[in-house]
Amino acid sequence: MGKGETRPAWDLCNRAAHDPSTSLFLYAAASQALCHHPQTHEAWAQLHAGEAQLGSARAAYLPTLSASLQNGRDHAVTQVPSMPELSTDTHRRYRSDTLTLNWLLYDFGARDAALKNAHALLESAQANLDGVMQKVLAGTAQDYYAAIAAQAARQAEQETETVAEQSLEASSRRVRAGVAAISDQLQA
Repeated sequence: MGKGETRPAWDLCNRAAHDPSTSLFLYAAASQALCHHPQTHEAWAQLHAGEAQLGSARAAYLPTLSASLQNGRDHAVTQVPSMPELSTDTHRRYRSDTLTLNWLLYDFGARDAALKNAHALLESAQANLDGVMQKVLAGTAQDYYAAIAAQAARQAEQETETVAEQSLEASSRRVRAGVAAISDQLQA
């Protein structure tokens, strides 16, 4: 990996899935969102593709070495029945080894342009990944705090209902005891 290249913190993703019966904290919610959101997977894949393109563009500056090895044998029999002295039986083995080294020294800037393009695509993929991660984190935080607010509102409503039931029970007892009017019970 070169300068400025990043790798995901996959250790967050390799942990066991969150148990839904326990409380979920913002850090865990953000981790789960980053690990399982399809847009983050796509952005990571684009980043890896950009890294591969950069490696391929760098490889164009390296020499190429190719080797070839051929090994063969030939057996030929020629028979001339009328003149046996002209008949032949030949066995021949041959071997051919070649090693070729090619190094492109000048290509009128094509490799440099490809390398600059690969760098630009990698930077674009990194910026895209940053944007996607920020978008997913912002959405997760917004949803997390909305869920916390909804839980608090539900708890407040449950407490209000409990207080109202207690008030109704107390006013019903006062009406039965004859110390309060029925309107107090109806209002409760």
